[in-house]
Formats: sequence, structure tokens, C-alpha cells
Amino acid sequence: MSNVEDFRDKSIVELSKKVQVTIHDSDRPDRPTVDIRDYGTGLLPEDFGSTILSLNENRKLKKLFLAGAFGQGGSTALAYSCYTVILSRAVRNNGKSNLVGATVVRFNHGDPETDKHGVYEYMLDQSTGHPFALEIPEEEFPAGTLVRHVSMELGKYKAVMTVPTGSLWWLTHNYLFDAILPFRIKEARENKSKGEGRIVAGNHRRLTKGIHTEYQRDATLTFHSGEVTLKWWVLSAEGNNPRNRITNYTMAPKSIVITYNGQKQGDFPNSVVKTDLKWPYLERYLIVHVDCDRLDAESRRQLFPMTRESIRDTPRGEDLRRLVTDTLKGDDELDRLNRERQKRLI
Repeated sequence: MSNVEDFRDKSIVELSKKVQVTIHDSDRPDRPTVDIRDYGTGLLPEDFGSTILSLNENRKLKKLFLAGAFGQGGSTALAYSCYTVILSRAVRNNGKSNLVGATVVRFNHGDPETDKHGVYEYMLDQSTGHPFALEIPEEEFPAGTLVRHVSMELGKYKAVMTVPTGSLWWLTHNYLFDAILPFRIKEARENKSKGEGRIVAGNHRRLTKGIHTEYQRDATLTFHSGEVTLKWWVLSAEGNNPRNRITNYTMAPKSIVITYNGQKQGDFPNSVVKTDLKWPYLERYLIVHVDCDRLDAESRRQLFPMTRESIRDTPRGEDLRRLVTDTLKGDDELDRLNRERQKRLI
């Protein structure tokens, strides 16, 4: 995405419409309803149970281009909503439009006296044993899938979509750091930004094309029997409140971002910059991207757990951290920029 010069280009605008995330009002201002709508191949009602609503199907085990592996990734989002509504229409088959599959997922708390924990369950048509099949005109619901998280707990990301921090804008750019495809986010709540939409392309592109980037460089390096690509940016020290500028792109204490297929998998703390590299005046200005797309298979296994929350604390993790440190240490310009910011502060 960093190669795209103009996001107003018609082809990019049309491509971004293939996936849209929209925030709606709910009965609680602190818990908006979130729609994720794609216009892809869609699903037949009878396929819901073995795909989007499956557990432990291992459907991704041999699909190295997908982030998950254990068949439980999508279900983790269910814990943040009261209910989740799912509708999907598969693409036309032999020129004939398919019916829309529909279901509602809920959490059943069970009996605390007898049940160890609650369970998630989804609604079925008793006559078929599958989600309901609805006749909806194709112009009202084109092929693709809608997942609606009703009254979703977004925590600190519930602010107006367009604000630079604490919003869906920040969340999507941070966790899809190097987005593979552009997609759209839209604000539908009753606020000053209602009706606005933005294209998301990830922070990698924002930093590469950004007006606040003073210096950038990259390197592709051998790591065990695979490769790792590092890219680093130094934010400008000019302008209003430059020390806090880093918070528009990432959490300041976690400014070394590790991705696989563009999705954030973990990070290294900024103590690498402040303590290991001894650049204390650069820690609020330096952002590093560790691209692990070309890792060897064994390194992938050792580094990435199924939760995607952090990388594993293994010898490979220490090797990767050492590679990052040694590579940055070899860039004399970073040392100069650290001294320059020290003089500026004095």
C-alpha cells in the first residue's frame, strides 16, 4: 500500500469498498454497534457451521498466507458483544442468486452452580439444522458477509472515528500496520463526524508518505533460514508538541512493531532504543517495523502463538530482538539524530 500515491484514485476507492467497517449507535454510548461488511464470495447457510462459526476445524493449518491456525481466531471477537448477527449470501451459482444465510450468536452463562463456564451458541432453523435461509432481493443484500457486533465493548477506542487517538481510525491503522488491501471505515453515530468515511491502509503507508517523517530507511536481512525486513522512521521534532506525535501511530512504550502478513503480532518495548542502543532522546521519535512475512517455518512456529497478542518468549525471540538492535546500531544517522534532539532539548 505504501506504493499508492493517491488514495483518491478511482481504482483504489472502488477496491476499498470491498470491505467496510461502520460504527452505529446502540442503547449505550460507551458500547457502539460495529458492522463488518465484505463483498466477497459469501457463504451458503449450510457452510456456516464449518467455516465462520466453527471451532477447532484446523482449516488454516496448511494455509501459510493466513494468520490463524487453530480454528478459534474469529470467535474471540464474540466475547466483546451482547449478540453478534451474521448474514451472508454466496456468489451466484449457475446464474442463480443464492438465499441469504442468517443467524444470531449469543453467550449462554449457564448455571454457575453446575457449569464451569458459559458457552456460545448460535441460532438454527430446526427443520434444516442450519442457519435460516432468507429470500432477500440481491440489490438489498449483494453477495458477501455482514457481521454485526451489537453493543460492542471497544474500550478506549470508542471515540469519534476521525480523532487521531482512541478511535477506530487509530485501532485499525495500528493493528493492521501494513494492510494488504485498503478498506473503509465509516461513522454512522450521531456526532460531528456522522456520515464520514476514511480509507485505511495501515501505519506503514502513513509513515512512508507522511509529512511528519524526517528520516526513513529499510533493510532486508537473513534470519536463520529465512528473511526479515526492517523499516524504520524518525518523526520530525518540529511543530507543535512533537514528543507526543508518536502516539498518533503506536503506543509510545511499544514502538517496535512486529507483523506477519501485515497484521500486528507483537512488539518490542522502546527500552531497546532507550537502554540497549542508548538513544534516550530518540525513543519518542523512532518507530520500527519488523516484517516477518518471509520467516522460515520453524521461526514462525517458535515466535507466533495462536493468540496473536504477543510473540513467544523463546530463543528465536531473543535472536530477533538482537537482529533489530544490531541493525539500528549500524545506522549512524540515528546516532546523529539522537544527539541533535539532545541539543534541541538543552
